[in-house]
Amino acid sequence: MKNRTRILIPLIVLALSAVACGISLPGSGTIDTVATNVAATVQALAGTAVTALTPEAHTAPTAELPTVPPTPALPALRVSLVSPDRDLYVWDETMPAAVKIVDSGDVAASVISPDGAFIAFTRTSDYVNYTLEMINFDGSGQRVLMSAADFAALPRPDGAIGSTPSQLVFIPGTHTLAFNVRLAYEGPGLAFGSTLYNVNVDAPSVSSILNTGESWKFTYSPDGSKIAISQPTGIGVYNADGSVVDATVLAYPFVNTASEYAWVASPVWSADSTSLMAAVPPQDPWTEPVGNGSLWRVAADGMTGEQTMESPMMYFPSGFAFISPDLSKVIFFTRLGAPTDNQQTLHTAGVDGTTDIAYTTGQFDSTVAWSPDNLHFFYTVRDGPGTISYIGSIGGAAVPVPDINNARDLVWVDATRYLASTSASGTGSLLLGNLAAPTGVIFNGAGSDFISFSVNR
Repeated sequence: MKNRTRILIPLIVLALSAVACGISLPGSGTIDTVATNVAATVQALAGTAVTALTPEAHTAPTAELPTVPPTPALPALRVSLVSPDRDLYVWDETMPAAVKIVDSGDVAASVISPDGAFIAFTRTSDYVNYTLEMINFDGSGQRVLMSAADFAALPRPDGAIGSTPSQLVFIPGTHTLAFNVRLAYEGPGLAFGSTLYNVNVDAPSVSSILNTGESWKFTYSPDGSKIAISQPTGIGVYNADGSVVDATVLAYPFVNTASEYAWVASPVWSADSTSLMAAVPPQDPWTEPVGNGSLWRVAADGMTGEQTMESPMMYFPSGFAFISPDLSKVIFFTRLGAPTDNQQTLHTAGVDGTTDIAYTTGQFDSTVAWSPDNLHFFYTVRDGPGTISYIGSIGGAAVPVPDINNARDLVWVDATRYLASTSASGTGSLLLGNLAAPTGVIFNGAGSDFISFSVNR
């Protein structure tokens, strides 16, 4: 039987120490409502262990190699966004500006399908009672997938007053939504339900896929076949049907966040869905000097894994180490000067710790995003009450982006363009940045809230 390589960070740390982280639309008719009896349709599917397969022996290639199919073209760029006044808008490259498709003033969040055909969105007036709805990109076909009563019917612990949507994503390449819920209690606290749910929007039905712990997040592989489940002490990998591949491909110690929430890893999948990388912060991020964070690469089946890097890394709750899409590079921060100076150094490095470069210094807020070509990256530097944006590049100097200030959410849509949500002077904006052209304005709206958006990339 083949030995499995188990990544157990606490043991490694111990060993190292011995040696030396309805709604009405303008001109629309009535809304079709899809009745969903969640209590009857939600079925718990217990995961069962999957035996690891032995790799097949490779044979020598023949003289005539098979033709490699071309990479499928990306669908047309489409975006959904929730404005500061909580209406739903859409935008594509044929539109001079975003177009409103839901005018209700109670939209909480949205997510667009990979092909850009559908938008799922949540609505609430009190942040306790929610509905989950669907609408076509052109504003037609609005319908309810889950009512407030359906959410109330989801199982929850005694004392919880409700279940509210938390993560909401389309499974890659499908029209199926995956979501988990946050548990609402009277008073402060952060807790999550233990079930991952799926909703098929083509033929609406709700099912439970797997059950896990109370603090967790999920990340689907690019091909949609696997799910990484991150918990406060490790990452497990499951098949899309909820069956277990390996319940612990990576284990790490509980991180002291000094708050009510538990830190969980944000893994990055390889493009071929066979492996993933994760960054782990120092177990106690508040010590001085700053403790060591680490990077780990593991196979999705848990059969192999390794620590690739260990270095002092500052901890930010919103992100502290940013791995490039091809899993070859990382950006992280170290302390500069005394803690009271509140200054850091931004490093770029290979994920194996080589070519570590102190790229720039300043007071950062950890808004970092790699471009798809793994050569450019967006970051922000504190400047008084707001931030200044920059585009850095491997082997090149940083370039300021003066018309994108106080940016928060950012997504690259290709190697030269990115979307940025900003808020300044009582206006929320969604902007289209470009390495080689002026910044485009997709939406401006009154309100101090940041715009939340989703893009089919």
